[in-house]
Amino acid sequence: MIKNFKIFVLLLFYIYFASSNQIVLPKLLDNKLITTELIEECISIHRADVILLLETSRFIDKYSFNIMKFFSIKLMNRLNITKNGNHFGFITYSNTTHNILPLQWNKYKIKQSLKSIKFNPTGKPNLGETLKIVKETIFSPFTYRESIPKVIFIVTTGHSFDDITSQIEELQKQNILIYSIGVTKNFNLNNLYILSNNPLRVFYLTIPLSSISHLINSIIWDACKASYRVGAPEVICGKKFIGIRLATKKNFEGSIYVMDHFNNEECKRNADEMRDLRSLSLTIPFNRCNVKRWRSINPRGIYTEVTIIIQYHPLFMSEDDQVIKGRCFYQEEPSNVEFSSNYKIKNN
Repeated sequence: MIKNFKIFVLLLFYIYFASSNQIVLPKLLDNKLITTELIEECISIHRADVILLLETSRFIDKYSFNIMKFFSIKLMNRLNITKNGNHFGFITYSNTTHNILPLQWNKYKIKQSLKSIKFNPTGKPNLGETLKIVKETIFSPFTYRESIPKVIFIVTTGHSFDDITSQIEELQKQNILIYSIGVTKNFNLNNLYILSNNPLRVFYLTIPLSSISHLINSIIWDACKASYRVGAPEVICGKKFIGIRLATKKNFEGSIYVMDHFNNEECKRNADEMRDLRSLSLTIPFNRCNVKRWRSINPRGIYTEVTIIIQYHPLFMSEDDQVIKGRCFYQEEPSNVEFSSNYKIKNN
């Protein structure tokens, strides 16, 4: 299965989703370019609410479990966890969720809770249900820190015996950043890509202990350098909708809407509707706002396309506004559906 994003900004940039026998290695940091001091500075400036999901199903062997615990504690120690900084929590899951530690800033309590996790691999993993719990309880309106970006690190085999797609779509709508970190040698690569929505946010915990610090620095830098938000704009290819999400450097004050549908409320989002004014997203059902759909014969499938306007000023258009054309392709296959997406960005 191959998926690709085509990004047109100044250069044409291709990202390929690999098939099950093509593992794309993550790009780890070059220590000569990105120093520990630079990462520390980034961590001290930017903050986020971070949730770690750890799979403890029957697919996790003892060696992988120990690697996961070691990684989790090192990751937690690396973050700037304080009352006014990063908040951190974690969940272990298999067929059900087991250990749930809500978002907090008590590093000692977090560390002791991580250390207390016992090796007890049981059940089939139901990651979809776990993601639903994260969305409805951990990141609920009652626990939400306004304008603080949300990040989920998922250490998983990628296998799930329930649906993950619908929950991932809901999290993408909320602009929550997801990193999938494959563990064991038999991980489901396609699901790792579905979870992250971007191959650059897929990493692998199949490395020696001596390399984990470097891996953690690579993951944290990738998230932190864009202030724990989406870097380049991304297309969201849902089962019943198409959308885009992106981040801004300053608080957003304007509107994001489908071209020629500024006065249609179901085709538009204003700044006052957004929890994080630096994270923008808009999703449109296929049967609304004149979303274009057409069938392809070769390859067989359906294209959907929408043009989105990013208007930065609340009252009028300006030279800073952007036009983003998002396109998704849903390929027909006997047993599954493939997604590919591309978008073009134009400055007015």
